[in-house]
Amino acid sequence: MALIVPSAFQERLPDSVPGQLKRADKQLIREKLIARLLRHGIPTLIAGQGVALLTYWALRSSSKARFVNGWIVVLTMVSVGRLINLAIHRRNYSPANINRISRDYQIGAFAGGLAWASLLVGLDPASPLFSQLFLLVTLVGMPAASLAPNAIYLPVFLAFSGPIFLALITWSLFFSPAYHLEFSLMAFVYAALIAYVANQYYSNLKNSIRQEHENQILVREIKTANMKLLNLAYKDPLTNLSNRRQFEENAERLMKQLGSISTSLALMLVDIDNFKTVNDSLGHEAGDQLLKEVSNRIKASSRESELVAQSHAGAARIGGDEFVIMYHLDSAESEIHGLARRILHDISEPFTLGDATFRPSVSVGIALAPEHAATIKELLRVADSAMYRAKEAGGNRFVVARQADRIVQKHKPDISHIPEKVSRSA
Repeated sequence: MALIVPSAFQERLPDSVPGQLKRADKQLIREKLIARLLRHGIPTLIAGQGVALLTYWALRSSSKARFVNGWIVVLTMVSVGRLINLAIHRRNYSPANINRISRDYQIGAFAGGLAWASLLVGLDPASPLFSQLFLLVTLVGMPAASLAPNAIYLPVFLAFSGPIFLALITWSLFFSPAYHLEFSLMAFVYAALIAYVANQYYSNLKNSIRQEHENQILVREIKTANMKLLNLAYKDPLTNLSNRRQFEENAERLMKQLGSISTSLALMLVDIDNFKTVNDSLGHEAGDQLLKEVSNRIKASSRESELVAQSHAGAARIGGDEFVIMYHLDSAESEIHGLARRILHDISEPFTLGDATFRPSVSVGIALAPEHAATIKELLRVADSAMYRAKEAGGNRFVVARQADRIVQKHKPDISHIPEKVSRSA
């Protein structure tokens, strides 16, 4: 069903939506960001370990090979520990422990960043130029390479990249005397640029999650508005039963299906006796109370297994004090007699109306399809005639339509064989 918001509801949506949008707060966004971070964590750690092994292979024959051997062992231990911790948190993830997950992930990222930053200790000016360049390019590239998976949650990205940025700046200031000014400026600019890009990425992701949440709320609001419209179009607002429109649409469809099944339908028209007297003597509020009480008793008395299409074509309020119920008859017409007696008995139970005890009664007219009519409108007319006979007999009873009440399709007489009169005798 199309989500259409009529003008009557467009003015109401802005008032109700903002209150719900406030629930899309920092905590909700944080939970979604951490969940995404956990989904991308394992591939990121595996890729990082692969880069570490490649770096070790390139530096294993340098003058500081002993340090490099120790470095790869430490970084591998850190990576394995992070993988185990990540697997545990993914399996036990829940919003309740989101703070612990965030803290543990940041600690692991910081440990990984420290391990990578310590690689600068292995930079030996006496080493071949290839080894020096490889090490520097690797360290410079790690923050950029980790931006997409780690900047999902900015504190994790900063925990990982911060030690590496600090190591690069320290190296450019104190361990490259010939070009320390140029390298220092480049290191600061690079760190600021990467941090800015990470922050933009993080902000855009938060805005995307917030917008997604707002859209979900708006969709729910629109669906609620459509449901209200459907209720206005197809439900009686006082009794919450189907109205005449919904009943006739669904019942007509059921009538058309009668030809394919060997059963019949019974339409029961229920009219409250002396309803006008109640309205005039006790007021319209008491009349509304009586209508609601009768509708509740009709719903309670009519079992769903007997109602056609249950709530769709089963019971409806089709007039001021008129109700209609449609039953599915499996065999004899006598079934409807027992159902009608039960309706009369259940409705006539006394209840408090205003300040007095009131015992309601109804007159019931019953018509059968296809015996008495072939359409729902014709069936209603037959049942209405039977219902008035019940009222004329004193009310508080039911009357089943007679065969004489059957509505048959009238045809125009065939006059094609009569010659057309073209002249008149003088």
